[in-house]
Amino acid sequence: MKKSPAPALTKGLEIIELIAEEGELGFNAISEMKKISVSSLNRILKVLVSKSYLVKNDKGKYMLGSRIFTLAKSDSIWNGILKRASSILKEISQKYEATAMLFGFSDESVIALDKAINVDSVVMQKVGNVSKQFLSRPWGFVYMSNLSEDRKKILIEIVKKSEEDNKNLPSTEEIEEYIEYAKKEGYSDDFGKIKSSIRKLAVPIYNSKGEVISALAVGFVNGALSEIKVQEIVRHLKTKADELTELISV
Repeated sequence: MKKSPAPALTKGLEIIELIAEEGELGFNAISEMKKISVSSLNRILKVLVSKSYLVKNDKGKYMLGSRIFTLAKSDSIWNGILKRASSILKEISQKYEATAMLFGFSDESVIALDKAINVDSVVMQKVGNVSKQFLSRPWGFVYMSNLSEDRKKILIEIVKKSEEDNKNLPSTEEIEEYIEYAKKEGYSDDFGKIKSSIRKLAVPIYNSKGEVISALAVGFVNGALSEIKVQEIVRHLKTKADELTELISV
């Protein structure tokens, strides 16, 4: 076999390809399958995670990160809104003392694309995190509300088979209520019921076909804001989501 002129780079690319095939893999499995020493693998994975090519999920396993998805779609949706969304997230975070996030939806996955943290509010998840949070988070509910009944049923079954989210799933009746609320109101609110210490809101961002491809979301300490202020945030989120929808629909 011809020796690679850049062994570490070659190994890193092979790891990305392996995880793309397997879906997710733990450290030991990668080391064993690729015959890479612990020290070398640690260095390679550290770089790949820092650059968002890979991300560690809630089970401690490695999955493809947001950088892979944004590169794959470099001429379309997310790259078209990421730069504009960054300033919007910072504005929302500072104005309402909450953590603001941008999520993307792709291949039955939810991807955390960007975030603006408020030090006095909640942290929420890491940028680059890839999950199947369609049934336990407001951003998932706004996505589900835009699906056909057949597609919705299929995705619900896929998510329920995923171990990562089962521990936090609301009941079937509650899930349907959240989805219907999102469909009727044009945004989603978990009212602090899924995780009592945190309240989360989300509004959809559409592509030119009217499909939900992203969501603007806000998380804050439950009870920290008045209902008047919450509704003000919802209106603000909708306005900014409309701006981003218009940006990618032209």
